[in-house]
Amino acid sequence: SLFYAQTHGNYICEFSTRSPYKMNKYKRFEANGDQTHGYSIGFDLNTNGTYLATGSLNGYAYIYNTQTSKLIDKLEVFNRELTNQVCMDAKFQLNSHQNKELLAVSGYNGQIKVFKI
Repeated sequence: SLFYAQTHGNYICEFSTRSPYKMNKYKRFEANGDQTHGYSIGFDLNTNGTYLATGSLNGYAYIYNTQTSKLIDKLEVFNRELTNQVCMDAKFQLNSHQNKELLAVSGYNGQIKVFKI
């Protein structure tokens, strides 16, 4: 009954799937440093919808709680001072062998890093 949208205002917002598709003004996923600045930064929800992860211009991945919209974790994916890398996308995948979730994060140059969540 909900969908999420990344904005160029450096936050992700939640919308209702029922017309007129109102934005939830009380739930914004934003953290100090989480920036897009015109890049098409991707995001993803984990398999049960409790976490939302997104990349950022500063080389970090941000993980939020979808119920509270609070920041849970900030992962340094790329050291921006050394690599000048933008964290372009984040995707969750369930690892059925270990019953844990993995978070794959990609950089602007195609480099991929995987984290156990």
